[in-house]
Amino acid sequence: MVCHGEVYRLRPEARRLTGYYLSLSAGGAAGGIFVALLAPLIFPHYFELHVGLFLVVVLVLIVLASEGTAFLRRGAGRWAWVPLTLILAAYGISLFQTAAASLSYTKLTVRDFYGVLKVTEEAPADPQRHKLTLLHGGTIHGMQYLAPELRNTPTTYYTSGSGVGRILATPSPLHGRKVAAVGLGTGTLAAWGRKGDEFHFYEINDNVVRIAQENFHYLRDTQAKIELRMGDARLTLEKLPPQSYDVIILDAFSSDAIPVHLLTLEAFATYRKHLRPGGVIAVHISNRYLDLEPVVMRAAEQGKLSALYFNNSGEVPEDADAEDAYSSDWILLSDDPATLRQTSLAKHGTVPQPPAAGIGPWTDERSDLLHVLVAEEDSFIAWLQNL
Repeated sequence: MVCHGEVYRLRPEARRLTGYYLSLSAGGAAGGIFVALLAPLIFPHYFELHVGLFLVVVLVLIVLASEGTAFLRRGAGRWAWVPLTLILAAYGISLFQTAAASLSYTKLTVRDFYGVLKVTEEAPADPQRHKLTLLHGGTIHGMQYLAPELRNTPTTYYTSGSGVGRILATPSPLHGRKVAAVGLGTGTLAAWGRKGDEFHFYEINDNVVRIAQENFHYLRDTQAKIELRMGDARLTLEKLPPQSYDVIILDAFSSDAIPVHLLTLEAFATYRKHLRPGGVIAVHISNRYLDLEPVVMRAAEQGKLSALYFNNSGEVPEDADAEDAYSSDWILLSDDPATLRQTSLAKHGTVPQPPAAGIGPWTDERSDLLHVLVAEEDSFIAWLQNL
């Protein structure tokens, strides 16, 4: 608001507008270059936000000082600079402390094109609680206890009480399962691997792979054969011959940014090509801001797939550790209804409700985020959705 206000106040007469708008464009380009290229090299986190907030206050003081008629340049008003300078210093210290707090318990921070990856370590008095957590921005992408007896336990969104945990806990075929997972995180899903299983992880970020391999043990400890396939999952799958997967796990939607192209009808057609008859597509739809259930159900309708919805509100079976579990929402899809009628699945899942009439399927040409916003009690968003 302050910067736009100053840009408006500095607008020149018409004959100088060309240079004025050229300057605005150059400033925007310089800011974009700084944030995209230089800031990741300088800052381990999004500290340019804190610097920017501080500089805005400095800008306000400069503007006040430059105004010839400003109160702060006349008489007793000049003494007001003393408390203003002290307030500026206190504000800067507060911003610094806020920035430093974001690195609390941090063992490793990596910043790249995809954002900030942070590994935090918590070592309480109880050695059983010693754990590492991977965060991408503000979203947890996996956690592992370091105690040997707990190290290979599936945690967070992948516990035995979650939708994906229940399908991976079902008895596997004699030849072992072939599983594809879109999104690696810490590799927690590998904890479900048994001897003879084959897990293919599709991951676009090299740093995620490096962190999972060097800081966490899931990929190292699993009994399953692990294969990492780098690149965009959908583009990679489109180039491969049919893989005949028993389970395809879509786990790329819990962050703030949604890769829409992984939820379109064309994307599900690609998944179907790689799924064996009777196989399962497990879609992780946990999200703070979007209700993705209607989108997945529209794709299920179009593909004539049966569906089961699993909401795990942090609960786990009696023999599991409750602290391991996070609330999660999963939808399991299959072209064979009998697959989802298995007792181990049916008694814990529910048949999803048909999506509202105003929500259509997402395609590569059309997607609609507005109608899947989590409205709850927000009357403004509800009003927008009803337009």
